[in-house]
Amino acid sequence: MRECINISSDIPANIEESVEEFKKLIPQLDDSELDAYHDKLHYWIEDFNADLIAKVKPNIVPDESDPCGTNAYRLVVNEALKLENHYRFETRWSIYDRSERAKKFTKQYIQSNQIPK
Repeated sequence: MRECINISSDIPANIEESVEEFKKLIPQLDDSELDAYHDKLHYWIEDFNADLIAKVKPNIVPDESDPCGTNAYRLVVNEALKLENHYRFETRWSIYDRSERAKKFTKQYIQSNQIPK
């Protein structure tokens, strides 16, 4: 689960570091949904609209100065500044699909762990 990406400050930091940090607090944390993405480190790009993906993904290169270790964040910000509707990085379908998967996961978790109503 994560918020929609509407502005550059919504772009997640290094997901591997975040998962590691949260697993220290919640050892049973299930991060298996991230396995559905082709590029786990840049999973959030796969939820962007197709035009933005086409402009960003082929141009990602290593950048040690960035928390993710690539220039992806800078590429997204630069492309977003060119967009008339830069507040809409993601498609509505992506947002809907992600929310449906989150609801399904939550329901299954509650049922399988016998959490009372």
